[in-house]
Amino acid sequence: MLKQKIAILHFALTKDVKGGGEIINFMLRDHYNADFFTISYDPRGWKQELAGYDSFVRKLHQKQFKYFIKESKIPVWRKFKRILACKFVKIFNKELVNKLNQYDTVIFSDDIPFLPRIIKSPKKILYRHTNPIFLKSQRDQYTKKMNNFQKIIYDIIANLETRRYKKDLLKYDTIISNSKYSKKILENELNINSEVVFPAVDTKGYKYISQQNYFITHSRLEEAKGIKTIIKAFYDLPSKKLIVAHTGSLKNWLIEQSNVTDASSEKVKTFESIVKKLLNMANGKNVLYIGSASSKLLNKLVGNCIAGIVIAKNEAAGMTQCEMMAAGKPVIGLNEGGVAETVIDNKTGFLIENQNETKLIQSIQKMSKEIALSMKNDCEQQVEQFGTEQFFEKMDHFVKSE
Repeated sequence: MLKQKIAILHFALTKDVKGGGEIINFMLRDHYNADFFTISYDPRGWKQELAGYDSFVRKLHQKQFKYFIKESKIPVWRKFKRILACKFVKIFNKELVNKLNQYDTVIFSDDIPFLPRIIKSPKKILYRHTNPIFLKSQRDQYTKKMNNFQKIIYDIIANLETRRYKKDLLKYDTIISNSKYSKKILENELNINSEVVFPAVDTKGYKYISQQNYFITHSRLEEAKGIKTIIKAFYDLPSKKLIVAHTGSLKNWLIEQSNVTDASSEKVKTFESIVKKLLNMANGKNVLYIGSASSKLLNKLVGNCIAGIVIAKNEAAGMTQCEMMAAGKPVIGLNEGGVAETVIDNKTGFLIENQNETKLIQSIQKMSKEIALSMKNDCEQQVEQFGTEQFFEKMDHFVKSE
């Protein structure tokens, strides 16, 4: 069989969103020696000058990539611009469309509107990192703060988007969901089947080191990720300490909380300096916010914690809980989605319901150093099935098949 020419097509490299989806796409690019394309690119978060202290940027610029449009700085216009860039891509980016049509296989990263109907490559594969917010099962978390009129408008738009999404899905040769949870949503709502390949986890990059006196969360700072519930829980647990290692739209809210110390602006961050700052926080402070952390630093932070906390709502798969277990660290997680598929209650962590603050507090109190250490071997064994080798063995079946 001749070597395939493969492209990875990403939707948007945005300023603040850098997570599991981007990691998987870079892994796919490197494994298949593929070319990388993105519809939208925001140099404010991804320009090469940031590579010195941002591992995501460094990974992107290891190889050349092409983008269709630059991300708009105007929030309201930003999303419309991306969609319009896809809808009218033949008019404004015909050259890139023609280039993508020359590939044997194009791997689409999540929902990229209209492009599956426009690109005519022999094989189109969709890897679903998330469940779109316009699907009925996902809407509640976005509409709960809307008034009735706003909800009516949102539902009209969401129904139109759902129809468009189903038309796009029918144009793929293979659809891959990243969890059984995501597969079930697609089947129940759109009557469309998909394969399941759980995201790859760098099980060798995370190792157990020791037990320092802190918990860690490194999910993005977004409403659905449960960061507000976590911070409020630690406010009621002044003797417990937490490190928050990520960024997102709730960054300003986070640093305004009375029990949080902000260390995110410090350019030089080492494990030793973070632990020292954690120990020397002022009275009433028990949460240390460090912002984004390099892979090397994050490995140390996870490898030395008591346990990790992952309570994201409607999380399709999630990788952070697996990274924690790879380091022999149990997880306090939400009993739904990908977390419930990977964390075994009372064996590799504790599962709670509905981002319940009281249940979270009880689980943190219950997770002593002794109990966490007793779960170490089970955590390491459980996560072996989610390693990169297993991921690409499954992906090769779809990508390399004729």
